[in-house]
Amino acid sequence: MKNAAHIICSTQKEKEQLMLVYKGDNITVVHWPVNMINGLHRKKEIRLSFRERYGIAPNIRILLFLGRMHPIKRPIETIKLFLKSDVSNTVLFLAGPFEQYTENELNAFIRKENSVADSVKILGPIYGAEKDDLLLASDCLISLSDRENFGHVAVESLSVGNPVILSPGNFLSRDLEDIDCGWMLKDMTDQNIINTIKEFSKTKDSDLNVMGNNGKDWVIKNLNIDIFEKRIMDLAKKTIESDNVNTK
Repeated sequence: MKNAAHIICSTQKEKEQLMLVYKGDNITVVHWPVNMINGLHRKKEIRLSFRERYGIAPNIRILLFLGRMHPIKRPIETIKLFLKSDVSNTVLFLAGPFEQYTENELNAFIRKENSVADSVKILGPIYGAEKDDLLLASDCLISLSDRENFGHVAVESLSVGNPVILSPGNFLSRDLEDIDCGWMLKDMTDQNIINTIKEFSKTKDSDLNVMGNNGKDWVIKNLNIDIFEKRIMDLAKKTIESDNVNTK
């Protein structure tokens, strides 16, 4: 690694983790770019049609888990703590491919935790335009994941103006701490997560909109492809200039 001109990390926390084992001064943070999701102008329309499709009242909020049904993503813990939060104005949607947990196993767990629960919906794999519509229809993304080096799903949620609830395992949470775009969890105790879900459910729509817009503005400013290209080209230019100086 010492022979590399630059080592690129996608988040500040990834850089800090690397610096625990490597003390070089050639580490640079460059956030990965994201394509903005189409349909922002139809967000209200998509929100209503999605709720009609799943029999949800227009005023009910959707808290979204989007990822693989795998222990590292913690879908079981997300379901358990959501049900314990007992929020009446919010439903939890889980979307993503079934890996170590099957649909039957997840539904069995829901029945075990709360036999009458209808506030948790298991959607399974969802991609493309359907996934975009799900993000646009949701009100907040939750990720209690043990580890996400970047957190592309969180960025996609921010890009459509939705706040996020992120565990410390989401390395991007460190970069978002001062943005006021949701809840960056420090304390991963069950009670703190339950309290955070309750806080989300009680937060005024206007305040959620402010959080969402803060996140969207940050994504537009920092994660567009032009900014990414410029940062990479600047690093390449500095490397070439440094090599030219050293060879004279």
